[in-house]
Amino acid sequence: MVDIRKRAGARLAGVALAVASSVGLVLTTAAPASAAPAFIKLWSAQDVGASEEGYCDTGYFCAYISTNLTSQGIGFYNDKWDWAATDVPNTFSGYDINNNAESWWNHGTPSFNNDVQVYQYAGGSGVSMCVQNGVQIKYGSSYGMANLPSAHVWRSSC
Repeated sequence: MVDIRKRAGARLAGVALAVASSVGLVLTTAAPASAAPAFIKLWSAQDVGASEEGYCDTGYFCAYISTNLTSQGIGFYNDKWDWAATDVPNTFSGYDINNNAESWWNHGTPSFNNDVQVYQYAGGSGVSMCVQNGVQIKYGSSYGMANLPSAHVWRSSC
């Protein structure tokens, strides 16, 4: 039965392409607009400049190794279920952000998924908190989260 479904699906796709071609439709796959880097290294929480200069750009969830959004950190553009993964860069001074973040800034954009759920453990378990869009958490210890986070995910609301 599975083979019949696969063949039927392939035939249906072929018919759809033939119909599209006969009515003059052109099907293309466009390359995405220049995508933002998945990670940026941060110098400070300044809201100016470009990500390559070390600032927390719009669209990023930024985690800092010190309180008050100071010192260095990492900006995340997408969900990251494991901050200890090898693709997550260290800070400019070589610090690992995993279990070392003491302050955060959700500098996301107003969209469907603009709040950030932060988790103690990779994969999304343990103590967690939600950081609403535009909110800066300057003292993670006030939320019981200093030096705990290991993952985060963008979500629609807190």
